[in-house]
Amino acid sequence: GIIDAKRFSNLRILNLDKNRISELIHFHPLPSLSILRLNDNRIVSIPMSKKNPDIGLLAELFPKLEVLELGHNRISSISNVRLSGLHNLKVLSLDSNDIVVVEGLNDLVKLQQIILSDNKIKRIDRKSFRGLTHLRGIQLDGNSLRSLLNIGPLPNLRTLFASFNRINDFGELDYLNSNLLPTLAKVSFKGNPLARKPGYREKVIVRIANMVILDGTVITPQDRQEAIYSTNSTNMFGQQALSQDFVESSMVTNNGGGGLHHQMHMQQAATPGILMNHGAANSGYYVRGGDNKNGRR
Repeated sequence: GIIDAKRFSNLRILNLDKNRISELIHFHPLPSLSILRLNDNRIVSIPMSKKNPDIGLLAELFPKLEVLELGHNRISSISNVRLSGLHNLKVLSLDSNDIVVVEGLNDLVKLQQIILSDNKIKRIDRKSFRGLTHLRGIQLDGNSLRSLLNIGPLPNLRTLFASFNRINDFGELDYLNSNLLPTLAKVSFKGNPLARKPGYREKVIVRIANMVILDGTVITPQDRQEAIYSTNSTNMFGQQALSQDFVESSMVTNNGGGGLHHQMHMQQAATPGILMNHGAANSGYYVRGGDNKNGRR
């Protein structure tokens, strides 16, 4: 085998990046392995276990695996990696492959972070993230997404990177509402057609109530207040947003200020702390690329 299991029975981290590995059939079990890095190899698929047909070979070889990196390989289908049985997996990186459909994840009951940047994903299906209740971060930068439908419901999702896709309609933001994604705090849409439209930042701020960071920039209480004034002014008085002074003076003359003032009531934005680190199995964010994406596939 590639690794002598008797000599390395307590091995926890194995880095095999930038090799020519195309299959794992010559690996021996490593019962204590927690982190496996197989980026920049030639992997197309990984078979099921021959000993247990209900789990994949990965789960047979590395039953305690918490972090799996398979970026920059030749994977076109997540299902072909056979992730079933990896019940301890918390971080999965599949960036820079040829993945078209998001599937084959539903057995990863403890998954917290998934990196799917720079693939060929055009849509998210209803079952893509179903049952992943611990998921805290999704990276979808550099794909071909036109819609945000079926991202939720995910009760613990805090981070969504969807830069450099093809999202064009502000209505897509309704799929990120607080009923579906109640803890969403950090999002990125830069590089989308949406981000080039007038009023982009204000409209996103108003539509995602709990967001504290947009495209890498912190949203202050003043930002949120101004965004609410701007969007409400446009809605009430036409295409062009009116100045805050005019809106405030209008409150006196519009039904005594009641109706308009009620619509313009400032929402308080929750500001939970955000931890970004490269730790493997903690509650923080495990970021590979993320907001620093500069190009598209």
